[in-house]
Amino acid sequence: RPMRVTAAAEISDEFTYQWYIVTSSEEDDEAIPGATEATFTPTIAGEHYVIVTNHVNGTTAETEKVFDVRNN
Repeated sequence: RPMRVTAAAEISDEFTYQWYIVTSSEEDDEAIPGATEATFTPTIAGEHYVIVTNHVNGTTAETEKVFDVRNN
């Protein structure tokens, strides 16, 4: 059964989401194509996080590495 993760933010058109996978260098973390909703189902092993942007006031919030998906 796939794991689903949801960013806890008020549901609103004001917010956009971009989920990332951590690479060997944080400056080169990769945005996951199509992972732009509050809820995300990871399909790639690795550490993931999300950046939430509020387009009304221009602020962004980045989570810590929220979960680590491992292949068994």
